[in-house]
Amino acid sequence: MFRNRHHYRWVIAFVVMALFAAVTSVYAVDLPPANWYAVVREVQTDRLHWITASGEQASITRPRMFNEVQGAPNLEVYISPNGRTLVSIAPLNSGLWGIGFYDLATGQWIQTHQTQQNEAPPPNPTADFTTTSSHFATVLRDANTSQWRVIVFEVATGNAVSVLSRGDAGIPDTFYNDPSYFPMILSFDIDEGLGTYVLRLQNMNLTNSVYLYTAAMRWYPLPPPALAANPFAAEEVLFSPLMGIDVFKTTGRAVLATFDSNNGGLGAQPNPYIGERIVIRDPGQPVPTPLVVTNAYTVNNPQWLRGGEWVGYRVQDGVFATHYRVTTLEGGQGLPLGPNISAIAPTPDGFLGIDATNWRMYHATALNFEGSASEFGTTVFQTNSPFYIVYTTPEGASFGLTTLAQPVVQGDLGIAQPNVPNPVPACDGAPAPRLTPNSTARVAFTNGQPLNLRNAPNGDRVGQLPEGTVFAVMNTAPQCANGYLWWNIQLNDASTYWVAEGDNSGYFIEPWQETFGAGDAILVLPTATPTLELVFVPVATLIPLLPQECLNSPVTRLAVGETAHTSNSSGTLAVYDQPNAQFPTYQLPFNHTVSIIGGPQCRDGIRMWQINATLNNSPITGWVSEGFGQMYFLAPGPARAL
Repeated sequence: MFRNRHHYRWVIAFVVMALFAAVTSVYAVDLPPANWYAVVREVQTDRLHWITASGEQASITRPRMFNEVQGAPNLEVYISPNGRTLVSIAPLNSGLWGIGFYDLATGQWIQTHQTQQNEAPPPNPTADFTTTSSHFATVLRDANTSQWRVIVFEVATGNAVSVLSRGDAGIPDTFYNDPSYFPMILSFDIDEGLGTYVLRLQNMNLTNSVYLYTAAMRWYPLPPPALAANPFAAEEVLFSPLMGIDVFKTTGRAVLATFDSNNGGLGAQPNPYIGERIVIRDPGQPVPTPLVVTNAYTVNNPQWLRGGEWVGYRVQDGVFATHYRVTTLEGGQGLPLGPNISAIAPTPDGFLGIDATNWRMYHATALNFEGSASEFGTTVFQTNSPFYIVYTTPEGASFGLTTLAQPVVQGDLGIAQPNVPNPVPACDGAPAPRLTPNSTARVAFTNGQPLNLRNAPNGDRVGQLPEGTVFAVMNTAPQCANGYLWWNIQLNDASTYWVAEGDNSGYFIEPWQETFGAGDAILVLPTATPTLELVFVPVATLIPLLPQECLNSPVTRLAVGETAHTSNSSGTLAVYDQPNAQFPTYQLPFNHTVSIIGGPQCRDGIRMWQINATLNNSPITGWVSEGFGQMYFLAPGPARAL
């Protein structure tokens, strides 16, 4: 009888585990490897669709920030070149704008920010990632005061790490301080000569008064010490900003729409939307090379296609319907697409075109179809409502998202649960669950007893929370262990823990409707000295018990006294003077040997080690991150020959 009962318990355990596995599996879907991915947003359903040359692979409801205005028509969505991080810039019900960083692999918000009062993105979206996906930059503008800011964020943490404002010392005089102008981001890439990130910015104007030579500059937001005193350099670009420019990041080559100042009335009284030629400008070459020249058409919106082998551009005049054309680098007018093609986007092997009549997306790898064709290539996506392209894998980047998490849709008045049978497993000994994933809760008042924080369900105790502390319940299925139902939670500093909901004597935590945004911060505009100040929502107070685990980092593989090397081939590794310093002082290249001399310490849940290294034949000391999520930036042992 005992053996039968024991066998019965194993059967129950197996069924529960199978049910739990089925439940948790709905939170994520595997994405097959592909040469490129495209992501489109379907406007009416607010869903994102992941598409390859083979068709749609997955879709999720677009992740929404807490208190985001529902159905806002002017939100902006960006995805990092490696496909891992989504950035939303959207209006909030508070009247401010939110900037949120979301990890598509884990289904969690990394951090969200709020803008200042009256501050919003410019009318023409202007933002960009580095090709390595390490940083993101965007422009914010105050329409009332004509102030503007360019803010650079670290993608792994969502932290703002550098800011540029109108009137900052050092901005070249040629970048004129006209109140009607504000910066437009042309590109955010690596300056190969200096080995550091560079933002290329150009003045943009909302009126019809534009200059033929529109001021531009380079800004090094994370400069090495040699550039710290002069992080700016003037540039000159021949084009009207509203006509369009596309910079091929791996080469720095630019294709742009412009006009000839000697060409009749266009040069005398230019319209900011008019261009009569498409030109290519190579780095360091002041004179551009004409690609398309015509007096009959107005041309704009040029784009690199097929890995830089083709150029697409938009044509509009009063004779033919507005349409796109695609030309090779040999020049000429190129092949016209049908007027039903409302937008195009590059892929490494060709381009995508959106059919706004039938709401299909075509993929072409050869220009072997008839001119003005309404259909071409292969159909890779089709729906019955409008959509637009959010992302395509850019040249020089590899799509690294292998698992796509399914977020819970969060509204203003409650949580819309995913369509799953029951995301909460049965748990003997635990009270009936009252929490839901992606909700808000607080520590219940239980005679002054704090709540234990653990590093895993029924894991080691790493801290405690006082009664009444509010926190976020993460979009993770709870787990049953040792007679408790464990929930994954996140505090305001973005650190995450596991907590028990209660036992047969009562509840330790309870649902709570207080507004909570993990890692929310207000980006405050400087009033005197132009420095960046982050005013954070008060962080929940921890009662220290044991050394806090750095739960945003992978399991450590290092120790003081050991040798390690930088292992992230997609970019350099920042070195800080102190573990919580705002700006790095050095950047270590890939496959560089370091010695671990101190630590670890936590920086926003990220494990930091103190290291010694040699850089440019000089010894340096500082603090570096071991890794983020499941990605390691440092690996044990010295650097190896490549």
